[in-house]
Amino acid sequence: MTDAQPNAASQQADSGPIVAHGGRYYRATRYIMASILVIYGLLSIRDGFYRYPHWSDLYPNEKEKTAWDIGLNKALGILLPPLALVMLIRMFRKSRGEYRLEDDVVYIPGHPPVPLGKIQMIHRELWDRKGIALVDYDLSDGRPGAPPGQRGTFRLDDFVYDRPPTDQIFEAIEAALLTTRGEGSAVAPPKPAAAPSKAAVAPAAPKSVAASAKPAGPVKPAAAIKPVVVARPISPAAKPMAPAAPAKPTVPPSKVAAPPATKMPPRPGTNQ
Repeated sequence: MTDAQPNAASQQADSGPIVAHGGRYYRATRYIMASILVIYGLLSIRDGFYRYPHWSDLYPNEKEKTAWDIGLNKALGILLPPLALVMLIRMFRKSRGEYRLEDDVVYIPGHPPVPLGKIQMIHRELWDRKGIALVDYDLSDGRPGAPPGQRGTFRLDDFVYDRPPTDQIFEAIEAALLTTRGEGSAVAPPKPAAAPSKAAVAPAAPKSVAASAKPAGPVKPAAAIKPVVVARPISPAAKPMAPAAPAKPTVPPSKVAAPPATKMPPRPGTNQ
């Protein structure tokens, strides 16, 4: 990083501390959700324990509520108000305190004060998309066997805390890390690419047609090929066919001899 590039940490020292309180939008949305859960739970208690069991008495012209309706409202009335309380406790704990950058020292709730020179790496894979960054620090000065409390990772979230000051603190940390350690250590290195699977093997080079084609044998001339007559086998159970009768010669009608005339005997008493 050259001298012409602005140093966010030195600018912060001139302008005073940077403080990020709990995000207003984050807390407002949790307040609204918890209020809805509490109100719905109270209504379910009223319906499940008081109205639905006496529904036929209160509304005689309407259909009576079933045991499923009564049991469901009782369960919701018991579960929803405590769930709203758990949500509020988690919200207050997650957005407790403040982010503070003062005199090149970062103060994060739940972590010891961390000088900018003790920051080792910034994981900003989710920063551009969600505004979440994880920052590794080491307060042990590289001593072997240092207690685990001197190393840790804190989280910057510009949705849970006020966005503009949180972004300024992130930029100051990044600028200080670039100045002291260089660009290579400012951001966590990307994950190594997975080794190609066995299925993704480079295809073999196609063989040439001349090399892959087998030499054809000599072709026989057409005259040298003799047709083969295959005799149809005769079933042993088949009977031999009788020889056909010789055809009679046909005689034209003109040459056919007429039968001889028959002479009738004379009647008695007649002259011959």
